[in-house]
Amino acid sequence: MKNRLVCAVINYKTPELSVKAVSSLIKQCDFESDKVVLVDNDSGDGSVDYFRKSEISDRLGKDVLLIESPKNGGFSFGNNQAIEKIEAEVYLLLNSDAQLEDGAIDIMLKQLKDNPEIGLVGPLAVGEDGEHQISCFNNRTMTNELLRTAKVSILARFFGWFGVREVAQPSAGNARDVDWLSFVAVMIRGDVIRDIGLMDDGYFMYLEDNDYCRRARNKGWRVRYEPKARVVHANKGWSGRFLERQPHFYYESRTRYFIKYYGRLGWLVANLFWTVGYFISLLKEHLLNRSRTSPIGAWKDIWTWNYGKYPLDYYLQHLTQQGDK
Repeated sequence: MKNRLVCAVINYKTPELSVKAVSSLIKQCDFESDKVVLVDNDSGDGSVDYFRKSEISDRLGKDVLLIESPKNGGFSFGNNQAIEKIEAEVYLLLNSDAQLEDGAIDIMLKQLKDNPEIGLVGPLAVGEDGEHQISCFNNRTMTNELLRTAKVSILARFFGWFGVREVAQPSAGNARDVDWLSFVAVMIRGDVIRDIGLMDDGYFMYLEDNDYCRRARNKGWRVRYEPKARVVHANKGWSGRFLERQPHFYYESRTRYFIKYYGRLGWLVANLFWTVGYFISLLKEHLLNRSRTSPIGAWKDIWTWNYGKYPLDYYLQHLTQQGDK
């Protein structure tokens, strides 16, 4: 018998947060037809033992399936394990540092039930202080990379005349169709997964959500933002450390995304636009005596770190091959 809903939480060295995330799901699930899957991505820090002694311990093996991954393959890899394990009509992916507010599951399920052409639906993310976080987006493109880094309103208006849209959409407003959703929390119709496949685990972390939503929309599925559903996101990962030097996998994911959708030349053009915008931002900060808004060393990392220890040609060939997955 196919389950109505399978909810997945991926843990990597955040056992306390993961238990809170799972607990927020337990309160809203109907376990006659729903399951929760908790995947430990080879944390190696005692997370699994913690789960077996925690407040969800009596649920393990019954309502909550615990999967011990043999490796830390990243966000997509972990969620794919949960998706492949149990067949369901709908899948809900939830970050380990997030908790769904009461009623969120029912609100999102209703969107899918009432609109069979909607393939993915996501809630409004708010911080622990209640402040709205950016939860829905326009696709990352070569040209809007300049807008992302320059942060100059006159440039946004100018490029807007040519149809170039800034990446982030405002969180305010009513439910609407968008290009992509933050996968802090997202509900995916099972038919979408059967139609377009699993998440691309070539993305260790970052931009796997833009990629998956783009693949779904390319197959005709709608992607829906539903702010009446809410998720509290503590933002304990790298995305909450914007001014710190970003990890190598951020640049690897970015390179993978641009090569996949725009080719090698497109990736180089995107880097050029990003770099021009970056130095515009630095000039603006200097002239207006404002504090830094870009990650430390990003201007150099965006061109070098993503090559890793391999020559550029090898790395680009590798990413191109992986991009076909």
